[in-house]
Amino acid sequence: MAISHAQPMLLLLLSLFFLPTLRAEPMRPIRFRDCGYESYPVKVTSVEIPEYNYRRTDVRFEISASTNKTINGERLLAIIMGRDGSPTTGESNLCDLTSCPVSLGAFKFGVSVLLDPDNSSNEYSGRLTIVNPTEVLMCIRVEFIISSSNALSAY
Repeated sequence: MAISHAQPMLLLLLSLFFLPTLRAEPMRPIRFRDCGYESYPVKVTSVEIPEYNYRRTDVRFEISASTNKTINGERLLAIIMGRDGSPTTGESNLCDLTSCPVSLGAFKFGVSVLLDPDNSSNEYSGRLTIVNPTEVLMCIRVEFIISSSNALSAY
């Protein structure tokens, strides 16, 4: 009696294809707006955060944007404030978050920002900015809520 290895091999290949998607953290788009001070070279097209945040100590923003200017090693500044707490700030080099130099066109990056551990309202707002020594390249404002079930949502 011959044993067919085709079916187990097919199942193995299918599981290798689908397992990464099961492990991927679901992301939720949130509303954002330009800070409105000027026309920035970096235009943000979407901001997403994980649908669930079990630790409630930080949040990761996944940002899609496009630029009309080559970007080299600029600083990303983040200020996130709970509704009833003090602001938490973070600073990163953009080249640590995406490959540099960032060429003209679309690009993506992710950044984690600490949350105020004393915020009891679960409502947060903040500003994400990319700056170099001479200009502001991007500035957006974000608002989101972490519900009691740890699900993240936009206002």
